[in-house]
Amino acid sequence: MKPRVLSLSPGATDALHAIGAGELLVGEGPPGAGDVFADRLAALAPDVVLVHDDAAARPAIAQFAGAMPSSVRIVRVRAATIEGVLDDMLRIGEAVGMEREAARAVVALRERLFAAEEAVNPYEEGPIVVFLESLEPLVVAGGVVAQLLERAGAGHPLNPTRPRDGAGAAVGPQRGERTAPPARVVSHGDVTRHAPDAVVVCVPRVGVDEAAASVRGLAEQPWWRSLPAVARGRVAVVDGDGPFTLVGPRLVDAFEWLVGWLHERPAMMPGAIRWRGVDDR
Repeated sequence: MKPRVLSLSPGATDALHAIGAGELLVGEGPPGAGDVFADRLAALAPDVVLVHDDAAARPAIAQFAGAMPSSVRIVRVRAATIEGVLDDMLRIGEAVGMEREAARAVVALRERLFAAEEAVNPYEEGPIVVFLESLEPLVVAGGVVAQLLERAGAGHPLNPTRPRDGAGAAVGPQRGERTAPPARVVSHGDVTRHAPDAVVVCVPRVGVDEAAASVRGLAEQPWWRSLPAVARGRVAVVDGDGPFTLVGPRLVDAFEWLVGWLHERPAMMPGAIRWRGVDDR
């Protein structure tokens, strides 16, 4: 008998579809839904519940788990790295009885990840990039996005990755042991001080056209016009409902896009990612 799956993690939902198990979903919702709609979600009678696990969500998860029968399996996903995303896929596959399908999907994603990494010259100093998740206030990305930027050959000085405790320098094959803090607010001066060669704007839940209009609204501001990225026409706006804002398997698409755009290899950039350049020169 196939399990009934409830997902309260958009990234886990993405993973479920990636392993070919989307038909098992009986319901899905945002990470905080278990706190507000615990009784209603329990009525869906799931066998497996996928939840996004972080410190802020744990009280809600505990409340939600208390409303469920003890037979319900709760799978907690909390990937801090792209490797963690792939590991979560294997755990989800095991929980729904599709271990083999999950393993095949993970192998395929790893092959794409490694192929994209091969296009990055580790001996060449890459561009300095500012990846903005908000324009007012300015919020620079962290977490998995920061990791992907650095592995795509970019410098990300406003929120760099650091080795996990006990991981040494975490370079080369051990780069998966480097993580970054969450997104954080920065000032105009912080951005201009690092003179970025490229700027990526990806505002969660904001489409490309709306975000591009906001970026064009910065054109007359001196701090913005002083950026080398703006002078060279190296500003990209990416869909805020796409893979960069979803900690799931489509982060591999995001990585391929980063490598292709940063290193001017358009053939590598997945067509599924909606984006546009903004030239304010």
